[in-house]
Amino acid sequence: MHSKPGGVRLKPVTALPDMWRSIYKFPVFNAVQSTCFDSVYQSSRNVVVSAPTGSGKTVVFELAIIRMLQSSNTSAKAVYLAPTKALCSERYKDWSTRLQPLGCIVMEITGDTNFSGLSAAKHARVIVTTPVRSSLTRRWTDHDKILSNLALLLIDEVHILHEKGRGARLEVIVSRMKNYGQQIRFVAVSATVPNLEDVAEWISRNSAVPPNPKASEQGVPASFADLFRFGEEFRPCHLSKFVYGYPKLKDEFAFTASLNKHLLGLVQEHAKAKPCLIFVSTRKGTVQAADAVAKQLAGLEQAREPLPWSKPEAPLRFQDPKLEELATSGIAFHHAGMVLDDRRAVEQAFLSGSIKVLCATTTLATGVNLPAYCVIIRGTKQYAGGGWAEISDLDFVQMIGRAGRPQFDAEGVAVVMTQNDQKQHYTELASGNTVIESSLAAELVEHINAELVLRGTSSKQAIEQWIEGTFLHVRLLKNPAWYNLDETAASKTSKEVMQSIVEDALNQLDQHDLATASGESADELAATDFGDILAKYFLSFKTMLLLLQAPQNAT
Repeated sequence: MHSKPGGVRLKPVTALPDMWRSIYKFPVFNAVQSTCFDSVYQSSRNVVVSAPTGSGKTVVFELAIIRMLQSSNTSAKAVYLAPTKALCSERYKDWSTRLQPLGCIVMEITGDTNFSGLSAAKHARVIVTTPVRSSLTRRWTDHDKILSNLALLLIDEVHILHEKGRGARLEVIVSRMKNYGQQIRFVAVSATVPNLEDVAEWISRNSAVPPNPKASEQGVPASFADLFRFGEEFRPCHLSKFVYGYPKLKDEFAFTASLNKHLLGLVQEHAKAKPCLIFVSTRKGTVQAADAVAKQLAGLEQAREPLPWSKPEAPLRFQDPKLEELATSGIAFHHAGMVLDDRRAVEQAFLSGSIKVLCATTTLATGVNLPAYCVIIRGTKQYAGGGWAEISDLDFVQMIGRAGRPQFDAEGVAVVMTQNDQKQHYTELASGNTVIESSLAAELVEHINAELVLRGTSSKQAIEQWIEGTFLHVRLLKNPAWYNLDETAASKTSKEVMQSIVEDALNQLDQHDLATASGESADELAATDFGDILAKYFLSFKTMLLLLQAPQNAT
């Protein structure tokens, strides 16, 4: 369903029972929330929603939680999945403050949560976690009371499905929950993507719930989850996006440093003397970028040209002398290596308007809430794992989502500085035109091995059935080239292709002594001790092969 803000009849908060109205400080739900209200709150159907950052998608989750809490099953639990710890912490703090006074216990679980923490989760009604490693996999199977009472799975930022690593983990967890053996409701939200109907097909309709009578209006079959798409017009303030490409240099350090000379010009052109947040990939880079802007500003002063913003009237005091020097020009930097007092003082000065240009590491995009009129991403690569790589799509969306201050402005501006060969990619990503693909194919051997470990024993047919519930199964034949399928795949059914892929993965596990036949039936498979190690330590298949090939006495 495509909606327009002007044509939506807003739902009053009084549509909720008295006790739940108190968690909202506004009288009516906005257009996004009102459009989804009947599907999310008045039904138990699965729902998939895409909407711009800042359009109130969190309330969609809350409406589903409230419906669950009002059910006769007082043991029913909701699990909220978000891709980062920062998002989970933000949700946990918010929901603990607003929901727990009404008797809804909220608990946050991370990969570090111990056995007693998982035991305590039995008493929680809402569990907040990331889809990483052990949170919803092996360790949770030892706490069947949690899983047996799971009634609602809330998936935030579902568009991360195509990200290597965390995308595959999310896909596996959701697919596992779909096959768990009971009816779990799914509510997923996403940034704007062109193939959201594929996500709705994957999530699918809960078979125990009557089909959606408005499925045709939403443009999807009745077998799909309810689907709602909201365009940029639903953003609280209009966001203009500009992507600039620059020529490559000899190395990434030289390239990112070369971008500094363009910063003041972009601030002058796009920020209009309003707060500007410049995202930089390293701590050292934040200082260098801030210093470059300050020197360029000094050049304007010497040339007696108009300054793009007014300097602070009163001096700003910081422990870091470099920071104090930059602050005289209304410029500052922000990163986790600073003393806490300086970080907080910088945040306050930026919010008050004393600091006009703040150069910060990308972690600020998922941490402190510092909205700015203009956001500039200085370079789209970051150093991680021993090399440079493009920032994740999730981080990119969150960074540009910082642009725009609905309480002050009717618009915001996001500026991206990248290499020429990446300009098209970020233009499409900023426009919401990047198709979501599955990232599971590249890690299928590892996840099939993990499934064998979890199940104890399993048949090839059971593994195939599990794979048929994945997003990979939905996308495989729609874009076979993406998954490196040969030309013969076009003449096969999706089931035949999946059978071939599963057989290949199982053969690799068997060939390298990671899985073996179990019991009397050759069709029954189980993980070996080596397979257990692969799953327990979350190793890649390639790493495990290297370990198996190492000499016995290697050090």
